[in-house]
Amino acid sequence: MFATLFRALSTFIVVIGFLSGATAVYALIFGNNFVRFAILFPIGLVLVVVGIKMRARGSEQRIVGVQPEEIANDFSVAKAIGLGAHASPAASAAAGAIAGALVVIGVNIAGMMTARALPLALLIFALFGAALALMKRKGLQDGRFYIKNGRRFGPQRRLSQILIPVLTVSWLVLSAPEADPVILGLIAIGTLWWIGAAFDFAWDVLHITLLVLIYGEHATKTVEWGLREWLRHTRADARVYEVSYNDGDVLLKGEFDKPDELLRDLRKLDFVRSAKIA
Repeated sequence: MFATLFRALSTFIVVIGFLSGATAVYALIFGNNFVRFAILFPIGLVLVVVGIKMRARGSEQRIVGVQPEEIANDFSVAKAIGLGAHASPAASAAAGAIAGALVVIGVNIAGMMTARALPLALLIFALFGAALALMKRKGLQDGRFYIKNGRRFGPQRRLSQILIPVLTVSWLVLSAPEADPVILGLIAIGTLWWIGAAFDFAWDVLHITLLVLIYGEHATKTVEWGLREWLRHTRADARVYEVSYNDGDVLLKGEFDKPDELLRDLRKLDFVRSAKIA
């Protein structure tokens, strides 16, 4: 699971690195600020190199924005859905708050935020991240995704796509009231279509990573939650009431139209030693 998350996190790190480099070049060319360039450009270069190396070590599988068959074929996706749906509200909200704050820290490392604005931004996005986590939890418990082009994203994605551009433009207006409204309008138009999706991707990957660190990738709860979601999203003929997992042994309780086929599919999972229906 960490190999899949490694690759997703590498994208976030590479983007922050490019932004840091772009900010450094802008400061040198348009602000004649060599000190800012000397600080930000090496940081950006290091982040890009680290991100590329992480990407090379990561898995080719996706953890966010998956196709239905990826849920069936990659159990790490089912575990990610399970953690999002079944982690305790407190753990999920805490992970969501930290994920929101980490995105802000990334933007700050890229030199795109002043030190004075950082504390308030951390507070706002930590609260927003916690709210997103609880919304994601409720949506996944209900079996809902945000679907675009056949790919399944967390149910919180629509809210991110709406509110993040609004927060970004509002922040620009409040932090620079003397700015040209035409320029602000162009910035708004240029960011509306992508910034919400970019934030949501980074936040979701960080949220999943933090939940894995809290609960453990191979912990009994993590596997049981993953099995529950794997069955829900891949076996329309199964109505699962309870899933028990103990060191490779799986016990299911529920109603199953094709029990023999289900057990055969379960035993194909590499961590399942035996599977039974109570």
